[in-house]
Amino acid sequence: MALHLRQALIKLLLVLLFAVACLNFFIVVENDDGGGVGVSKLLPAEISYLAETSSLLAKIANDAITIEAGHLNGSLYLPDALHPNENSIIRTNILQGKNPRCCLIASAPNKPKRIPCHGTCFLPRACTDELYPFQSSREQSFFHQLRNVTVENQRDAGRPRVVVGTESLDLQRKCQEMNARLHPPYQWCQHWLNCDNNRRNNHPINPYEANLPPPGCSLIPNMHSAYQNLLLFPSNTERREKIGGGATTTNNKLAFCGIPKNGITNWIQLLRFIIGAPDYLSVPHGKHDWKKFQFDSLDEHVQLNILNDDSYIFAAFLRDPAERLLSLYLDKVNGKDLLWKTHFVSLYGLDDTPSFEEFVKLIDRKRTSCPFYGNKSERISGMDWCTDEHWAPQTFNCGLSEFLPRFKFIGSLGRIEHQSKQILQHVGLWESYGRYYHEEKSVIPDRVRSSCAVPPPELKVGDTLTGFQQQQQQQQTKKAITPTKDQDGVKFSYHSTQSQSKLDKYYTKELHEIVARLYANDYKVWNLIKDEEDLVSGSELAMKLSSTCRVKAIH
Repeated sequence: MALHLRQALIKLLLVLLFAVACLNFFIVVENDDGGGVGVSKLLPAEISYLAETSSLLAKIANDAITIEAGHLNGSLYLPDALHPNENSIIRTNILQGKNPRCCLIASAPNKPKRIPCHGTCFLPRACTDELYPFQSSREQSFFHQLRNVTVENQRDAGRPRVVVGTESLDLQRKCQEMNARLHPPYQWCQHWLNCDNNRRNNHPINPYEANLPPPGCSLIPNMHSAYQNLLLFPSNTERREKIGGGATTTNNKLAFCGIPKNGITNWIQLLRFIIGAPDYLSVPHGKHDWKKFQFDSLDEHVQLNILNDDSYIFAAFLRDPAERLLSLYLDKVNGKDLLWKTHFVSLYGLDDTPSFEEFVKLIDRKRTSCPFYGNKSERISGMDWCTDEHWAPQTFNCGLSEFLPRFKFIGSLGRIEHQSKQILQHVGLWESYGRYYHEEKSVIPDRVRSSCAVPPPELKVGDTLTGFQQQQQQQQTKKAITPTKDQDGVKFSYHSTQSQSKLDKYYTKELHEIVARLYANDYKVWNLIKDEEDLVSGSELAMKLSSTCRVKAIH
């Protein structure tokens, strides 16, 4: 009864919020002469939008998990990353100024100096259990089928050398050959085009034969792989006993293509939440536990099996290329973080931080070969396989350019809240993990806070968990109820970001034209999905992008 009462109170508050928002709306809508309020000024579309927003808030409240005493005493299910007893001890130690206990997992490849940024924190099991981050020996055996690639630490004439056997040298040769081709062929549905041969082939989707840098190239210094950002989420099958009734029965497994500057950090944090890392809100990129689930490091035969196994659901989110490039510039090139700005200038041998116009024109310079070991200034120019992954075309990732139909779900970053939930529901991870994900960082004094060792949230009875990607939805939806006013009258802000709001400030007509040319193939896909409320299948997109793909699909 207590839970039902809380939900009823939440709904009542939402109704009151909606009423107040409507009142604010009436107040800001002015007559032409700047005078009193006119209800007639409300457009039908605006009234409909307000009603839709209120309905959306109610749906969010109904789906949210509210913490009860049973969650805290262990009688109700909570994911391991939110385990309340251990987490309360962790917080007490941090508030007393004690350093977080962070450990490298047993199979970590090296011994870095900054253990918190590479290790798993607040989890004693990670220090001693050789099984972690896996749930079972079967899961461990599957993900331990690795490539035999090692890089020597010493340097020869400034170039790290691959030294382990024929397999490594053969992979290095393939990577250099394919990176040197600069661009993917962009056939969109290559396995459909080769369907006659595929009938005699157990692996119709084969990036090793598709003129792409093959999986594994990211293990070779100065090389790029088309699949280096493909994440394999662990299945509920290994975790169903712990989850109990919260698990959705499905054999589907998620293969998520995390494209840089398209929210990849959030998905890595979700992966760490699922494997039980209490510090899942930390900056994850250097940590070793989640890297055990990277597609690129697996053995070639395992990769081919995954690519051709229908139980793996491939998904990706795309973004407006102009917005993505500006977001990259404002974050990594000319952001508030002086360390990042200095790093960028040093990395590419620049005299100073470039303006946005200078940056766009730098990357627009053409080149005829990949500068694998070229000087710093050479590496910033050009749009090819040697381009920095943060501004390389989105369709260079995970075989999107050649095997687009392999993707069951293509979404747009502007609708990440709704569409990410759809994906997790399809693979059985929403009810067991997505709903329980909590994004609010605990209030910890700055003197003991580290972005590499963020402690787990402190949960109390009555707290409402945000859900994966849903916190932003709630905040934006509430803000969107109250319109903003500009010189043209009333303007609604929906799914806006800081970079989107600055597009007009930074982009000239010339820069828009340059970006449209550099990312022409990205725009072909983006223009087909940007207005879609729900996820779109790669097969549908391929048939729209290519008449040849359409004919092959019909046949």
